[in-house]
Amino acid sequence: MNPRLHLVGLSHTTTTDDITVCAYTAKATKFLRMMNGWNVTVYWGDRNDAPCTEHVALHSEEERQAWYPGLTPANVATLGGTWNADDEPWRVMNKRAIAELSGRVEPEDLILLAGGWASHPVAQAFPDRTVCEYGCGYPGWFTDFVCFESHTWRHHCYGAKNIHDGRFYDTVIPNYFDPAELPLGGGKGDYLVFLGRLIRRKGVGVAGDIAKRAGLPLIVAGPGAATVEPGLIVCEDGTQIDGDVTYIGTVDAKERAELLGDARALLAPTLYIEPFGGVAVEAQMCGTPAITTNWGAFTDTVEPGLRFNTINEGVACVESAGGVDRKALRKRALARYSLASVRPQYERWFRQLHGLRTGDDFYGQ
Repeated sequence: MNPRLHLVGLSHTTTTDDITVCAYTAKATKFLRMMNGWNVTVYWGDRNDAPCTEHVALHSEEERQAWYPGLTPANVATLGGTWNADDEPWRVMNKRAIAELSGRVEPEDLILLAGGWASHPVAQAFPDRTVCEYGCGYPGWFTDFVCFESHTWRHHCYGAKNIHDGRFYDTVIPNYFDPAELPLGGGKGDYLVFLGRLIRRKGVGVAGDIAKRAGLPLIVAGPGAATVEPGLIVCEDGTQIDGDVTYIGTVDAKERAELLGDARALLAPTLYIEPFGGVAVEAQMCGTPAITTNWGAFTDTVEPGLRFNTINEGVACVESAGGVDRKALRKRALARYSLASVRPQYERWFRQLHGLRTGDDFYGQ
């Protein structure tokens, strides 16, 4: 018997298809599609496009706009607030979530949190229930049962909290993607692409340097551009990219697939320890090589010959990307990261957690 799931969401978004730039919202929307057939109640905003057993609205669109003035689907990643449980949006949402859960959650159900430490009041309200973080790609995790997005991130998080023994009921399950949204592209456009938040730590400046040295145009997409001029993009954090660069704003799912599918390669040179870096897998699903830094989750998701430590190595990766078998690259990505491939991993973990309640499993301490 499968446990019932209660997924508690975020204060600044809704589980709607128009929000593509918030990784955690997109993760939840895809999760609900992936787990279709399970009994899942989702607690989020008053708009929802994803399949679920029950949708419980914790905030209205009017409240969301009042909490985050100027919020649009294109800028939720940069205007999403502080993720502080003491802020009004989270205080209101957590209070409502607790009230709604109180009348629904049974002893053997699982409560899934999406907000990290901002959601900790919900966990505190249900000490006798199994509360887990089902998609941890953030540092503010706190529950006894955590699903990390990569092995690299799990070990990084353990080290940051000075944890030196393994935890039996934590797990690692990668992010997941819908192959129908990311068809095989032909790579017919002779350009490189950067797709993500336009901040220094995402490596947008490094991407500009590699493209310039490789002698290829760079198309830049994502939130965070302050000013755009011919041959110059200035990001909100002051990072500048110049040369043969074009900024196209944020893109929806269809535009993303076309942009990635036609590119010679994606540049994703994240400077911090990337918990997952989903855009690298999205590119690979389209058959497009992802060129990344040589740390973080990329060591799991990207082949060694396409990871670099220096600019010259990055340029060499661009040169070698032309020889990649695009169909084989897509096949590998589908086998590891498609909804169908990842669903059984979640089912196994949820049943393990359920076993702690029913007495069918142990080593939970």
